[in-house]
Amino acid sequence: MMFTKRLLGQKNQRGVAMLIAIFTMIFIFYLVTEILYETNVEYVVHAQSVNRLKAYYAAKSGLQLSLLRIKVYQQVSKQLGANAQGPQKKLLDMIWSMPFAWPPVIPDTVDSVDKSMIKEKVKEAKMDATYLTTISDEGSKIDVNDLNSPSKAMQKATRTLLEQIYQNKIQNDDKWAASHRDIKIDEIINSIADWETDTPNSLNGGSKPGLYSKFNDPNMPPNRAFRTIDEVRMVVGMTDDIWDLFKDRITVYGMHAINPNYATREVLMALDASIKPEVADAIITRRNDDTQGGFFGSAQDFWGFVNSKGAAVSPETQQAIPLVFDAVYNFRIRSVGDYGGATREITAVTFDLQSMAGKIASQIQRDAAGGPAPAASTGNSSTTSTDPLPKGPPRIVYYNEN
Repeated sequence: MMFTKRLLGQKNQRGVAMLIAIFTMIFIFYLVTEILYETNVEYVVHAQSVNRLKAYYAAKSGLQLSLLRIKVYQQVSKQLGANAQGPQKKLLDMIWSMPFAWPPVIPDTVDSVDKSMIKEKVKEAKMDATYLTTISDEGSKIDVNDLNSPSKAMQKATRTLLEQIYQNKIQNDDKWAASHRDIKIDEIINSIADWETDTPNSLNGGSKPGLYSKFNDPNMPPNRAFRTIDEVRMVVGMTDDIWDLFKDRITVYGMHAINPNYATREVLMALDASIKPEVADAIITRRNDDTQGGFFGSAQDFWGFVNSKGAAVSPETQQAIPLVFDAVYNFRIRSVGDYGGATREITAVTFDLQSMAGKIASQIQRDAAGGPAPAASTGNSSTTSTDPLPKGPPRIVYYNEN
């Protein structure tokens, strides 16, 4: 009997030991699984951090190269002066206007020997990330800060351009017009101007601080010029749809005039209601084709061509709209770096303060003298100046990383 009890006790102890062993194995397996999971997560996180860092420096490399291209463009423009006209001017623009990628995209027209040489050089390079950079003309957009320009003529011209962008959308997009026809665009433009003026009352009536009470900030609106176009989104009455309509056509770093040789289709149509889409397309076709005339050289040349294509821009409107036909001053750089699936983007705007200061001063003087304030420049004023270029890279007035 005692032997039987002892045997049963041993069996019970063995069962408990087996349960403890199984539990211990499960616990160890759980710990190992958790450690492996945490280790894998940490590895992925740190690997992505490295990838993002490499993508960032790739984008930074593209930005630095773009600044170099702009500097070279400014130096060559300075040396050529008034000789940089027509086809030569287009060749000069290729210094900044052509997109650039790393590794370089090899055209199919390149022979096999050159392709092999390029590929070998790419392999030798230490840059294992990729980037794509584009440079665009920022100055030929509509500068909303001109709504508070010292030049009354420029204020009026800027307001007219913004109103015309809205009217063109209403006229050419029936679906959009059906839900936006009742928008009071003049009041939205007044609100944009209110942001810049130092008066306590709004152009729409009432107290400006009262209109911005929802911000709970006594300094709203700031009563100063816009520093970025993103601030335009904050003005009273601005809707998402109107913002989407304006954002790619406006700037706060403009030339205080429109350059028809670089302006977008939408900005060209905003110059006058009679400039329909087909007229704007004809303008772009001509400026891109030297056999059809190429770049416009003067206001007379431009308006004559516009009216010959079916538009009916009055002499008064022609005098009121600020146009320039010389060099590009202000640029927007967009550089996108990529490595291991991580992407970083850098956007920067450069501003030629030296050239712009003289242009603004001359326009104000014309306005004060009672003449047409929006001067129509026919030469390359930035290149004919005897002032030397400032040392160092182009001046960056806006910088953003994503």
